[in-house]
Amino acid sequence: MQVTIDHSAGFCKGVEHSVRIAEDELERGGTLFCLGEIIHNRQEVSRLSEKGLQIIDHDAFSRLKDVRVLIRAHGEPPETYRIARENNITLIDTTCRIVRTLQQRIREDDAEALPQGVQMVIAGKKDHPEVRGLRGQIPGTVRIISTAEELAGIDFRKPVCIYAQTTFNASRFESIKTQAVELSNAIPEGERGPLIIRNTICGEVRRREKTLAGFCRGHAVIVFVSDPTSSNGKFLFSICKTNNASSYFVTGPGELEAEWFTGADSAGVTGATSTPLWLLQKVAEKITRIVSSQQE
Repeated sequence: MQVTIDHSAGFCKGVEHSVRIAEDELERGGTLFCLGEIIHNRQEVSRLSEKGLQIIDHDAFSRLKDVRVLIRAHGEPPETYRIARENNITLIDTTCRIVRTLQQRIREDDAEALPQGVQMVIAGKKDHPEVRGLRGQIPGTVRIISTAEELAGIDFRKPVCIYAQTTFNASRFESIKTQAVELSNAIPEGERGPLIIRNTICGEVRRREKTLAGFCRGHAVIVFVSDPTSSNGKFLFSICKTNNASSYFVTGPGELEAEWFTGADSAGVTGATSTPLWLLQKVAEKITRIVSSQQE
């Protein structure tokens, strides 16, 4: 039986950068705090915690002084940087380049359109740390939506600017874009405001969605490895199930079932953008041992 790890799986570049910087800082010694879990994978967080990384929330952060704090790839609102300056906190900023560009784009759009009273809309998950960082970039109200149906509350007689969380479901964002255009066009031309839609989904995320379908169809069994709290993991696993009914979600090698591989000639191992490669390798090794024992 052939066991293959998806070559496009593993950390995205933004997460990979954050983890590498965290490891470098930990090697320097001393205490290193991280504002929120560095990634949505408890096993990787546990690995880094054993090296000395201390996870804190925003309340704890506001009480710290004269320490080092890592900003994860998701980014933070300006308020976090203000507190750091006041409390002499050294920030190790690993905000993803794509997220940082989106933050700047939102600030610029708001500044340019402020006299028009533009309605800022972000397609994303309301409680996601990236979205919290994005909505904090401007002082006004930012509406967060996750479906096209939620556009019903937007007044398209006024200016509307729509963005996407960088890891948002690409097909769902297409539906939102289509619906927004339809709602805008339903208003007479002289009465509707300008509509700006910025496709800000990360290109790496979009590519992974496309390649994952082919990977799943090319194997008899698919094992998807992710933390259950990962939104990206839930979405990518749905792609697996759509393209291969024999797809199974696990958090690690201990959850594998031998019966999944009985009679199968190939197995593919893949995961979320927050799933470390070392964990995918451990799962693949366990599958190989399971199959070997079945053949004895």
